[in-house]
Amino acid sequence: MVLAVETAVGIEGLKKYRDILDRLNDESAMPSPFRTSAFLLAYSTNSEYFADGIVPYVYVVTDEAVPIGAVVMKRRLETLVPLVRVARVEFLATHDVDRPEIVAAPGREAEVIDALLDCLLAEKSWSMAELQAQLPSSVTHRLAHGRASARIGVRDIPVPSISEVSVIWPDTATYFAALSKRMRSNVSRQARHLFAAGDVEFLFLEGGAAVGGVFEAYLELESRSWKDGGPASVRRHNNRTKFYRELANGKAGLHPTFIGIILDGVLVAGLINGHFTNGSGGQRSWSMEMCFDESHSDLGAGQLLLLLTIDDAITRGSQSVNFLQHLPYFKQRWLADSIEVVNIQLIKKPGLFHTRALVGDVLRKRRSPEDLVTDQQETETVVNEQKQADLLTKVALKTADGPGSHANGAELLNALCTSGLPGIRRLDSVSAAALLPFSTKK
Repeated sequence: MVLAVETAVGIEGLKKYRDILDRLNDESAMPSPFRTSAFLLAYSTNSEYFADGIVPYVYVVTDEAVPIGAVVMKRRLETLVPLVRVARVEFLATHDVDRPEIVAAPGREAEVIDALLDCLLAEKSWSMAELQAQLPSSVTHRLAHGRASARIGVRDIPVPSISEVSVIWPDTATYFAALSKRMRSNVSRQARHLFAAGDVEFLFLEGGAAVGGVFEAYLELESRSWKDGGPASVRRHNNRTKFYRELANGKAGLHPTFIGIILDGVLVAGLINGHFTNGSGGQRSWSMEMCFDESHSDLGAGQLLLLLTIDDAITRGSQSVNFLQHLPYFKQRWLADSIEVVNIQLIKKPGLFHTRALVGDVLRKRRSPEDLVTDQQETETVVNEQKQADLLTKVALKTADGPGSHANGAELLNALCTSGLPGIRRLDSVSAAALLPFSTKK
């Protein structure tokens, strides 16, 4: 059987195939919000990873003119040596996503992937294709490695695992009891300190109107967190702020919710979650962005947000809560499964990418996987400690200069909670304490 591959270039091409992409995603084995046309359009028009000169490429596989599979990719130039830029092709969305994939109609995965790999390898406009965050057990991985030849090199690049909690507990108390004794002690002890520090409230927001309304207050909170101005900050790039504003407004393929912790009227911790329900009614959840006021870090508000996220997932019937990549050793404490993934690179020989790959492979062989994981953890710890130290200095300077930096954020929060918008639930201290599976009294 010979399948055809249609291609379209640019944002207009993405819009042209919008309905087909959404239908194929919904029919696929694991529908995902990150493969919806809404998410891909928001990403390609707002993300800082989609700079000028990067162009979307839509590939649609058809069988007798009937679409049976698709993938959206992008091409970009990478500088390998001074003044020499080489083209590569990769999935369109590579950050803030969970396992990009080629989508296919049920039972047609192998045919679709074969056809797309043939199409990609026949093109001469790139030197390397990279398929990020793929399961080593997947059909994509098997078929990609089957393309290895004298002209095409195929290799796996280890990347941080993805952390996902499978929601199997009937209620939050049962989940909390399943945590380690040390974890339960830390979370409950810090929560008691939090409730003793002042008037604590929980804020739950649902839908684009409410979550979009709190977004500016969340940005103000971020200015008081260790993320402020760093590479993990939403405000690190204007386009990233625009992208997350679209997500908060419910325009990026995910149904947004927000969980906030308020102390004496001030937002001290906040978490933006996204949810997706497939055509058969199955729902999954993703924790997208979180931050907390560094001056109250000893009160454990960030940890409490994660517990409230699991509580929310149990209440709404989500099958899983995905924490995406990075810091898997921390997320495993919350009973998250570690999903091992690799980046698959298909490299044309000879060429600069191939030369760089050979050098990289030699260097990697000198290090064990355990060494690489330890290096990553140590680096993240050092970087985070430095960020936290810088933030505390910044907070001290702001306090010395005058009123706290949270003034505007508190005004935004109060305006939202009195706006009458749907999807706003604010629990007072008594109701908030009753929601937790342990006592908040010292």
